[in-house]
Amino acid sequence: MKIIKNRKCLIAAAALLAMALQVNAQSNSTAGSKFSLAGKHQFTITAGGLLDSDFADDQHIASFEYSYWINEQMAFTVGAGGIGTDDHGDCPRRCRYDDDEGVGMVLVGMQVRPEILNFTDRFFITLQGMVGPYAGVSHRYESSWGDDGDRYRRHRERTETQVGAYLGVNLNVAVTRRFLIGASAGYHFVESFDHPINGETDYNSPDLRLRFSFML
Repeated sequence: MKIIKNRKCLIAAAALLAMALQVNAQSNSTAGSKFSLAGKHQFTITAGGLLDSDFADDQHIASFEYSYWINEQMAFTVGAGGIGTDDHGDCPRRCRYDDDEGVGMVLVGMQVRPEILNFTDRFFITLQGMVGPYAGVSHRYESSWGDDGDRYRRHRERTETQVGAYLGVNLNVAVTRRFLIGASAGYHFVESFDHPINGETDYNSPDLRLRFSFML
């Protein structure tokens, strides 16, 4: 059974939400024009973590997304990001290893802004769906010492790709006409990898991220 973990992400998202609501209230009281998305280019950076307790280590996730808003309710979105963590430690018989492993993805899809989820023109929720390849990359560097004291090094590399999809809900607050902050929660649906990436083959997992967007 998969259980949500990574309390730091939950706390950070809650703190950001509280701050965003306050900023939104101040913006609404001083704003002189309605915030509009139609025809805008949105550049978004996200950062957070996967929330699956089955993972042995915390899995961090970050991404960059570009969206073009066709109208006020719909946008085309493309994004690239990565999931991963570094690991190192000792292995048997006078050996030391460093693992550099992760999963990268390039996804395309849509964002929609349902009218019913518009709390105000500056405080709204969008729904996001994307599909594309998830590429798992594993690098292991091992150093060992023989009985004669000589040091031996070995490098192992493995890469494989699976098809996946992401469904998410994005909370957005327009701080200014150009700058948005918010948070997103979603789920990654990924075919299992044939070999472990950072000790895991199953990357089906919910995630929670902070979002920072710039509009042009």
